[in-house]
Amino acid sequence: MGQFRLQSVTINQDLSLTLDPFYINYLKYALADRICAYYNYSLPEGVKKLMEKYEGMISKQSAQLDMSCQKVSTLGRHQSFSYAQVNIGKAWTV
Repeated sequence: MGQFRLQSVTINQDLSLTLDPFYINYLKYALADRICAYYNYSLPEGVKKLMEKYEGMISKQSAQLDMSCQKVSTLGRHQSFSYAQVNIGKAWTV
């Protein structure tokens, strides 16, 4: 995974040899959006929904993973078992 861009593309080039089918479909919808914007037409609702679906899939695949850590302490303010309750009181509480 990573960020990439298309190399120069020629007419009648088979994109299925280098790209996934869903990305080729996304490029078709993006081209339709661009043509509609150029000629001042509104994009049909079905096409908008599919564009959002494909953009969501692409952004989900290319998002960075959250590798941050959070410490969880059992000795803090939260109600939890302490060392004494587990070893001496066998987790019995009043």
